[in-house]
Amino acid sequence: MKNLTQISEKTSVFVLEVETDIKERECLYSLGVLPESIITLVKNSKKNNPIIIEVDESRFVISKEIAKKIIVTDILNGQDFIFDAQHKKTEQRNLILKELKKQKGHFSLDEFTKKIKKKDKKIGIITVYRTLKLLVEKGILEVLELVDGSRKFEIKKGHHDHIICENCGSVIDFYSEEMENLQKKIAKKYEAKLDSHKLKLFVKSCKNCKK
Repeated sequence: MKNLTQISEKTSVFVLEVETDIKERECLYSLGVLPESIITLVKNSKKNNPIIIEVDESRFVISKEIAKKIIVTDILNGQDFIFDAQHKKTEQRNLILKELKKQKGHFSLDEFTKKIKKKDKKIGIITVYRTLKLLVEKGILEVLELVDGSRKFEIKKGHHDHIICENCGSVIDFYSEEMENLQKKIAKKYEAKLDSHKLKLFVKSCKNCKK
């Protein structure tokens, strides 16, 4: 177990405990920082400056002292929160979680299944799919639908948008504060309450094509 200040930036974690006083705890709970919730550490300064966390696409600034009292674990380590009576923990699912920790960026079901089968040939694509689907339902994985109808998965790391290259198939993550504010203004203009959004920019070429 670690406290929030010991986590790398742009990392999502399960909250295990909030060891603050009642007033601070009530404030954190109102923001959605409560046991068994998933939050993302967006910015973690090495100095004794406030840090930024994200809960359900909303970003908040908290002090280092408060962050030290938030006890967390990596979302792929929180097996007590992932598995339940309906979805029991098995050796195959443990292997899938272990391999997921090695993943960087976006990956397809086929790509990931090939890696799993190198470790255990008995694990089929259906078992892998069902486990990934469970992790999506738990909010641990996110799904990105591409223009050709295919899907790619990624481990949750806070809200961001995507640039999708139609030429080479690359997916580039980006976050724009200016874009976030613009979308809020648009929603307000039409008297709509913005709940969440997913922005995908499709391009004909990208930096990876040039490489």
